[in-house]
Amino acid sequence: MPVRNIFLLCLAPFVIGSLQGCGGDDPDPKGEDGPLGACPPDSAAEQAAGLDALLGNCNICHSTTKVGAAARANAPEDINVDDQAYVSGNAVLIYETIDDGTMPPTGRMQDTTIESIRVYLACETQ
Repeated sequence: MPVRNIFLLCLAPFVIGSLQGCGGDDPDPKGEDGPLGACPPDSAAEQAAGLDALLGNCNICHSTTKVGAAARANAPEDINVDDQAYVSGNAVLIYETIDDGTMPPTGRMQDTTIESIRVYLACETQ
């Protein structure tokens, strides 16, 4: 077998492997639509689950009804997830803080819960 054919046989797996990232129909939910990604069609149930998760996990400290450092577990007074204007204006920050595991302080939420919150925030801000 000529040296050229051996070289090509050895190089082929690397060339084929490098093509995996090209094109395709695998949309990145956080791609060109920014950190929150696009609002998926027919996602009302997931949006509702995201809102429930956001309120259920975050309202404990980040609610307009909580006043004072003790009631808010020292959470800043101006961060309130039950304030729609705040959520819409800070959706990316909310998502990134949850996605990186900074919040909640009890530990990182499950990926499916974080994805539901992402969908809710993406749809809420578009």
